[in-house]
Amino acid sequence: MYWISDLGIWYMYRFVKESRHWNAFGTDKPSTEKSNTIICEINSPPDGIDRRIAGAFARDPHGNGYLIHRGKLGGNYSKRTFEENYQGEWTTVIDGDREEKVVVIGKIDETLPEKIRDFVYEISRIKAMKADFNLEENFKKETGLYQHPGRGKGTGFYQYLQLRGYYFSPEIVENFLLSLKVKPFVILTGNSGTGKTKLAQLYGQYISTDKTRYLVVPVGANWTETRHIFGYLNIMTGKYQSTPALDFIMSADKDPDNPHILILDEMNLSHVERYFSDFLSAIESGEPVPLHDDPECDFPSKIKIPENLMVVGTVNVDETTYMFSPKVLDRANTIEFETLKPRKYLEGDPHDQGPAGNTEFLENIMEYNPEQLKVLRDDLHMIWDELVEELDFFHETLRGPGFDFGFRVTLEILRFMHAAWIYEKKPARWENWERYMDAQIKQKILPKIHGPERLLRDTLEELRKHCRDRFPESEKKLEEMQNTLKTQRYASFIR
Repeated sequence: MYWISDLGIWYMYRFVKESRHWNAFGTDKPSTEKSNTIICEINSPPDGIDRRIAGAFARDPHGNGYLIHRGKLGGNYSKRTFEENYQGEWTTVIDGDREEKVVVIGKIDETLPEKIRDFVYEISRIKAMKADFNLEENFKKETGLYQHPGRGKGTGFYQYLQLRGYYFSPEIVENFLLSLKVKPFVILTGNSGTGKTKLAQLYGQYISTDKTRYLVVPVGANWTETRHIFGYLNIMTGKYQSTPALDFIMSADKDPDNPHILILDEMNLSHVERYFSDFLSAIESGEPVPLHDDPECDFPSKIKIPENLMVVGTVNVDETTYMFSPKVLDRANTIEFETLKPRKYLEGDPHDQGPAGNTEFLENIMEYNPEQLKVLRDDLHMIWDELVEELDFFHETLRGPGFDFGFRVTLEILRFMHAAWIYEKKPARWENWERYMDAQIKQKILPKIHGPERLLRDTLEELRKHCRDRFPESEKKLEEMQNTLKTQRYASFIR
C-alpha cells in the first residue's frame, strides 16, 4: 500500500492471475492500527475486453491512450446511482461489438495521477451522499426486481432483507455467504421459526433476475433412495421419470454464469446418506452421477453437478428426525440460528448498515475460486502460525473421543479464512481474524461432537476453557452443550 502525500490518496495493486489487474484506492492515510477503507477500484483485464471489469483502456483515432471506467462501483451502489451523480467527463467508445457510454478518468500522460485523484474523490463524494440517503425513500423510488450488485439496479442483500421486513444479524449473513463461496453445501440448523429456510429463499429471490434461480424442495420421511433427487428409469414405459430437483440441476447447468440455490427443507426427516450420497460424492469428486444405462432412452444417461449450483439444507430436530453422519458434516458448513428475543427482533435498527466489508465480493458467491495451500499460506502469513496452532489444538483435543478431523476440513477452514480476509479488504495486519476463526470452530469443528457424559465431559471443558474470551460464539455453544450434558447425560451440537 502506497501513500501518495502530494495527492492525498493511497494506492494498492495486485495481479489476480487469469482475472484482472486489481487497483484499489483510498483517501485516509493508511494505518496498521485499523482497517483501511477502499473508496474505489479501477481494475482492468489482463488482456482483451471484459465488460465485467469496471476499468479499461481506450485509444482515440490519433493514437492517444486513456484510462476509462464503466461506472460499476459494486456493493450497494448501482450503476444508475453513479450515472445520476457523477460530475466528471463522459464519452462514447466502441466497446468490442457495441457502443458504450463511459467515464474518461484521464489521458495517459503526466497529468494522469491527478486525474485519478479527482476520480477517487468524486467517488468518495457520491458514496458519502448515498450513505446519507434515506433507505426507505430509496426503496420507494426503486422499481422492478432487486438484482445482484453489478447486474442492474437494486440494493445490497442485507438492505434487501430489511426492506422485506426480516432481521438477521450481519454476522449470520456474512457467515452464510462466505460459506457458500468456500463450499457449495451449507446446513442451517435451529429452532422452528428462526428464519433458516427464509434466509436461503430470500437470497434465491435476490439473485433471481430474468428467471427464478432457486428451488425449495421439501424432503419427505420416505426418502430412502437417490431417485428422490435424481429420478429413475421407468422400466415399464422406457421413459425416464425426472424430479423437480433434477430439472433444476439441469437448468442450472444451462446457465453457468449465474448461481442457483437448491434448498432442501427439513433434509433430516430421512437419513441424508440414503438419498444424498450420490450428490455428495459428485460434489467431492467432480465426476458425473449415472442416471441410467438404457441406450434406447432419450434422457441423458448421466449428469455432472454444475459448479454454479449451491445446496442449502435446513434442519429441525425433534423425535421424528435423524442425526447427520460425519460424512455429511465434513462436507458442509453448519450454521446455527439462535432464537431472538422479541425485543431484539421488534426493536432492531431498520437503518443498520449491516456487513461492512467488501460487499460486492461477499454477495457474489461465484467470484471466489478456492485457492491452493501455497497461496493461502502466502496471503495469510500474518496469522499463519496462529491458525496452525489453533487447528493442531482442536485436532489433538478431539482425537481422544474420536472426533478429530482430516485434511478436507483443515483446507476448507483455511479457505474460509482466506475468503474472509478478502472480504475484510485484505488488511496487512488482520486484527479481526478471530471473529472468523470463531465461526469456523462452530461451523466446521464442533458439529460432529456428540455422545454420553463419560465421553464428552472432560473434552467439552477443555474446549470451552480454550475458547474463553477469544472465540465467544464457540464458547457459548460449548457451555450450552455442557449444560445439556449435565441434565440429560448426553449432548450433541445439533439439538
